[in-house]
Amino acid sequence: MENLSILMEYEKVLLGIRKNYKIAKKGEGPLVAEHNAIILFHYVFDELLEWTPQMVRDYLTNDLINWLHLRRAVKKISFPPELDRDKDLFYIASVLYPDDIKYSKEEITLQAYERLLQGELIKYPKKFFADEEGLRNLRICFNYAVGQNLCTYTVKDLYMFFTNKVKTAKFLKQSMLAGIVKKNYEHPIDLLHEALPKNERSEFYYRYCKFLISKKETKEKMK
Repeated sequence: MENLSILMEYEKVLLGIRKNYKIAKKGEGPLVAEHNAIILFHYVFDELLEWTPQMVRDYLTNDLINWLHLRRAVKKISFPPELDRDKDLFYIASVLYPDDIKYSKEEITLQAYERLLQGELIKYPKKFFADEEGLRNLRICFNYAVGQNLCTYTVKDLYMFFTNKVKTAKFLKQSMLAGIVKKNYEHPIDLLHEALPKNERSEFYYRYCKFLISKKETKEKMK
């Protein structure tokens, strides 16, 4: 069996013979450590507990992780920034059994966003909006906010809505996206145009609304 030494060390921990086990040897990188952690998880869930992938997804808790001395292994699993390693243990099932347990990027992102909107999170997870994946998260959250609050609007109405500076600011503040949108986009309508599905985007309305925004800004500067 692959990495038998890790499993032997782990069994000794379970038996109380030793205190800890090593997930990876000194000098081995995070990919090796995660690979070894996955092997250990498979050993525990497949052979010792004889759980199904669905059981791992539904029944894995922090109490069980601690009781089985698996905290060290959990720390080696690479969680997406949208998830909390201590609260979203269900994600481990998708890492172990990718063919049986699937989670889309959108589902995971919206879970974190809804948790923030409901007050379960004080702030966005670390690196939630970092790099290209972070911009993708922003588009997902923005589309969700638009769908929840502006669902009766036509495509034309949406473009026109985001030419109104006051309405736009209120919408983004309520959606808890104001700061991150301002950081990444000159105008919120740029995000709208980018986030809309390709079959709903309107280059005409976009250019027209950008013209209106530019015209308003010019007037404000001249006052």
